[in-house]
Amino acid sequence: MDRERIALIGYGYWGQKLYRYLRKDTGYDLKYVYFRSLKDLSDRDRVKQYGKIFTPDLEVILGDSAVRAIVVATPIKTHFEIGRQVLAAGKNLLIEKPLTMKREEAAILQEIALQKNLTILTDYIYTFSKSLARAVEIIRDGGIGKIQSIQLSLKQTGRFLEYDVYWLLASHLLAVLDMFVPLGELTFKREDLIRGDRTVESGLIHFRREDDSFSGYLDVSLNYPGKKKEVVIYGDKGSIIYDPSQRPSLRVMFYRKTEGLTGDQLIEEWKDFNYDESNNIGLALDSFRDCLSGTRENNLRTAIGVTTVLENL
Repeated sequence: MDRERIALIGYGYWGQKLYRYLRKDTGYDLKYVYFRSLKDLSDRDRVKQYGKIFTPDLEVILGDSAVRAIVVATPIKTHFEIGRQVLAAGKNLLIEKPLTMKREEAAILQEIALQKNLTILTDYIYTFSKSLARAVEIIRDGGIGKIQSIQLSLKQTGRFLEYDVYWLLASHLLAVLDMFVPLGELTFKREDLIRGDRTVESGLIHFRREDDSFSGYLDVSLNYPGKKKEVVIYGDKGSIIYDPSQRPSLRVMFYRKTEGLTGDQLIEEWKDFNYDESNNIGLALDSFRDCLSGTRENNLRTAIGVTTVLENL
């Protein structure tokens, strides 16, 4: 298999994670890593490579015709401008979430990509989960009946940045929600729970259909004493729970609603699915390669939808 020659722009918290995956992924040939200054390189091994693949010259990367794709892992506020430069240079784009902070900016990137026949894939990491892909199949096949509600949680301690928790964490959950119910079918309302000096640190986003046939909420926090990642989907014949920190990572419960009964008396069957949830970055990179080969569609509709919801809120 031919290796895809690629570059990485950004070498911060997430960029370093991507760097490690790209270096060991045999499907990619990492030719450049862009950083702003030498102090951004955090260890001696990386500094030793300065002048080899590490470069502070963005124009060198954009001007190299051998590089067909670029991964962008820079602060959210820079996504539009850097993404625009990457696409204008004729490079395919894998970009950290969210795509942009304004729908108008996302639409501009979409137009450039269409004009130049380029791919944009936004790295909403949980949407590449095999557990959630199986949940989509179960629901599509009517396994738990009609979906009545979804509750999504993503809570942790930190990282405190210049962005609201909605951009940092709820953006992930909105992309997951869109896997099951298109965001465009829903109305949204936010409820701020904890406000810091500059940003909202914990909050809820409530959503529902106009006809009230479906509703739910997103629960996000940077103040949680630990980590919680959970998606619970309620149908009229059963429920699904996704928790990547548990084994099994996906559980499906089928039950009969009988008056007066509780617990095991109601449950007819459990189905458990156990997938490796530690390699979703690798799955995202695999998906990007599939997009480049034309065997997978991009997630641009979802990315624009997430940005639209958050901008409106």
